[in-house]
Amino acid sequence: MKCRLALVLLLVSAGASVAQDADTTVIRKAREMAYKGECKQALKLVEPYLAADPPVAKATIVRARCLLYTMHEAAEGMALLETALQREPDQFDLLLFRGDTYNTMKMFDRAEVDLALAVANATDTTSLIKALNEEAWNLLSMRRYSAVHERCDRVLAMDPNNYHCLNNLSLAAKEEGNGPLAVEMLERMTELDPKKTTAWINLGFTLASMERHQEALKAYARAEELGAADASFLNNRGRSKLGIGDVKGARQDIGRSIKLNDRNAYAYRNLAHVELHENNVEEACTALEKALELGFTKLYGNEAIELRKQHCK
Repeated sequence: MKCRLALVLLLVSAGASVAQDADTTVIRKAREMAYKGECKQALKLVEPYLAADPPVAKATIVRARCLLYTMHEAAEGMALLETALQREPDQFDLLLFRGDTYNTMKMFDRAEVDLALAVANATDTTSLIKALNEEAWNLLSMRRYSAVHERCDRVLAMDPNNYHCLNNLSLAAKEEGNGPLAVEMLERMTELDPKKTTAWINLGFTLASMERHQEALKAYARAEELGAADASFLNNRGRSKLGIGDVKGARQDIGRSIKLNDRNAYAYRNLAHVELHENNVEEACTALEKALELGFTKLYGNEAIELRKQHCK
């Protein structure tokens, strides 16, 4: 009898495991579809899991993602998450997703509450790292840089080469004015994944902010090899070319940048510097006026105003 009971329990356990694996596979596929905006198919896949009691949390997230980001029904999507969390207030995946959603909505205080709860309810190291990284990202938006360092220290103690964490640290360091630390983090990122264009661009920009333009151009060259060619990239590379005295190259890059995006105030500021370098004062003043017209002061400070006072009548 005991053997028979054990066999039954074994079969039930194996069946549950197979069902759980199937659930995970189906919901993962639905999540991938939701990311692509293929919500009709995604919602059909998760329908049985939404009908469960309680609904499967990851299936709820698929529906919420579709409502929020594809169907543009934000109120309904947030209400769905609220109902789910009232049923399961400590459910990690729901807390993490809603916290990330609040962050996307720039509702940083609400994001902070959910993400702190996600950290507290993480059930394993992988989940904890994910929650701490999302929490650090939110804290970056709130300019609480010492708290970002604390979260990242915890992550790096568990995973010394965590890419997301290194990125958060590089951004915090740059905002704090700690260029050397930002460069160190970005260089580690490029070593870990040399094919990530954004890391090379950010490394170039950070080096340029420290007037290390020759090194910046090397980083920009790697980014260009990986396909970087947009207006922002060309504008920043043009600034570094001017920094090493390559006026012709600077003019070419900044000009191409403006052709791609003629609403970039920073590009006109850089163009003004090129014109001033060649003593083209009238052209420089025209570029400065355009930069100011496009809101340079609000975005970047008083430099354009000061340059205009110094050089323009």
